[in-house]
Amino acid sequence: MSFDTGPRYRFGDVTFKQDLFDKSVLERFLTFKPNEDFYTGAALLGFKNALVNSEYFDEVEVKSERPSPTRDKPVGDKRVPVIVTLKPRKPNKYSAGIGYGTDTGVRGDIEWKRRYVNRYGHRFSAKAQWSQIRKGVMARYSIPLGLSSDNFLAITASYKDENTDTSESEVWSLGISKHHSRILFNRKLSEVIGIEYRDERYAIGSDVGHAKLLMPNINWSYVNADNRIYTQHGQKIKLDVRGAWSRLGSNTSFLQSRLSGTFIRQPFSLTNGRIIARGDVGYSSISLLDGDFHDLPPSIRFFAGGDRSVRGYDYQALGPKNLEGQVIGGKHLLVGSLEYEHKIYGKWSLAAFYDVGNAFNDFSEPLKHGAGLGLRWQSPVGLIRIDVASALSEEGQPLRLHITIGPDL
Repeated sequence: MSFDTGPRYRFGDVTFKQDLFDKSVLERFLTFKPNEDFYTGAALLGFKNALVNSEYFDEVEVKSERPSPTRDKPVGDKRVPVIVTLKPRKPNKYSAGIGYGTDTGVRGDIEWKRRYVNRYGHRFSAKAQWSQIRKGVMARYSIPLGLSSDNFLAITASYKDENTDTSESEVWSLGISKHHSRILFNRKLSEVIGIEYRDERYAIGSDVGHAKLLMPNINWSYVNADNRIYTQHGQKIKLDVRGAWSRLGSNTSFLQSRLSGTFIRQPFSLTNGRIIARGDVGYSSISLLDGDFHDLPPSIRFFAGGDRSVRGYDYQALGPKNLEGQVIGGKHLLVGSLEYEHKIYGKWSLAAFYDVGNAFNDFSEPLKHGAGLGLRWQSPVGLIRIDVASALSEEGQPLRLHITIGPDL
């Protein structure tokens, strides 16, 4: 017994009904080869989703004119023409935000995004940020390279002025980077490969310096969550590697890596509780490249303490000190945290946590411990955390209040 399923068709020509973008830009989103690949509904849907996810269009309509299988069998290969009708988004997007954290004080930002600059789909964005300890501006020009909005080449320029209890710094930077996705162990990772030139004038402790760094860098990140606003099952992992060499455009040398992660789970299938585990490890190699630690600016050194580090201690209050007792940062970092949160009513929760960590130049140096209780509220503007923590490693220290707003991941 045999079945006659009728003739098999291939994708035909693709026609785009729009007058904004060059055809070559839109053809990058094709998930099939016109006039070559056999027609499938899955490939057509993938093409439509790629256009939607590009963030260029408000409306995307993809139609195919597939002949009826009841017609007479055709002679030779047959083609299914595809017609795409596109309505672009408005080119400009403006946004503003305001927040508060114990480390930063009141903070705010404004951002302008130009969704498309020209007919080739290039993008531009500019952002200004302000807080009680940090001010900065950043501009980025992006050139799309592939199907999705996370595959692009970026040219970035920024300025940042930071003034904390530990250090003062003024940083200018210019960089170029390639952003794309990579599949590893059936997981979609974000990969960024780039190079940055950084000019940083700084004062830390009793040292004043001027660092000029040409830094190749690469980082990988993975985020997976059931809900990005209030996660009950998810994780975020990030690995950064960067370095500079005095023989290649820098006035000091170092090689540095940093691995951080946050894991959130519901213990024993309890719908009202969740466990949050957090870790952060940093390592710097300086002598290997004949560098000098004292030539490293504050943005390259490691510090611990604060809202998202070891609670119970001031922001960047933990780390090696100079002879005057001033914290000057360290080559390495080790921080861990374990927290249990339990809902008590509606969008309100109570939390108990234990943090441990420090910044140091030798891993044999002691870690600092902090513990406390907290209140959580899932507010319309994001998760608000109010924590009261004790610095267990420092006798006689008063309880410290920590307030943060934003998602866990």
